[in-house]
Amino acid sequence: MRNLLALGNNPTYLSRYVAIRDSKQAPVRPVLVAHHAAISDRYQQLLDRAADDELEAIGNSPLLAIRSQLRACYDGKTLSLLALKKAIKDAQPQRRLKYCPYCGTTKSETHDHYLPATRFPEFAVNGLNLVPCCFRCNTIKDDDWLDGDGRRRFVHFYLDAIPDADFLKVALLVAPPLRGVGARFSIEQAGMDDDDWRLIRSHFDRLHLLERYGEDANDEIAEMLEAGAAYLQTGGMDVRAFLLLQAGNSADVFGRANWRAVLLRALAGHPDVEDWIAEFS
Repeated sequence: MRNLLALGNNPTYLSRYVAIRDSKQAPVRPVLVAHHAAISDRYQQLLDRAADDELEAIGNSPLLAIRSQLRACYDGKTLSLLALKKAIKDAQPQRRLKYCPYCGTTKSETHDHYLPATRFPEFAVNGLNLVPCCFRCNTIKDDDWLDGDGRRRFVHFYLDAIPDADFLKVALLVAPPLRGVGARFSIEQAGMDDDDWRLIRSHFDRLHLLERYGEDANDEIAEMLEAGAAYLQTGGMDVRAFLLLQAGNSADVFGRANWRAVLLRALAGHPDVEDWIAEFS
């Protein structure tokens, strides 16, 4: 897991919204223009709550009466909306969006409204509220952003600092005489404060990440072992160092707790890794 970079303030989030709004026709645009002061106020409230790390305190939307007009800004594929999505993508370091930030398993093909658009339609095209995401995570998360105690359930990848800790763990599994290596993932607090740990644990639980990593692990391990075999076949001498290098590259791009980086480190440290690789030679 690694943070994404939020858009800068030039142009402002509100200015980007206005560009999208002004690309609309009647009856949508006149309604939005008439409510501009209230929308502008809500944009400022979002910035204030984000700056104070109090996103949960944003308060209910006062603009549900014009929900359909606000949602139309996102539902219609205008050039201004496409420009906003491109700006979000272009703001990220190279390869950061190769995988969905929420899960790290599949490609980011859509955008999550962190504050659900059904409840907060005024933020439907607010760049701070649009997080690149895969379809699966987006569907699971839906509008379920707070728990019963009013605490956030999911990491906000623009606003929440991902703990610099090895909180994702993996145990490699072998079940002779079956060929293949599997994995069982787990998470632990790893020195995080209680608030960070609660959020990380909730994020993993709600998105079923440990189970998803386990489901994908066999194929991923096979590819890693095949890469190790190819490395040796082309004259490489230290396959453990090779796997650690791959782990470091993944961690640099996707974070220390990226499941592939964790898996590569575990393989590099396993006493039987050379034997496993030999099966692919």
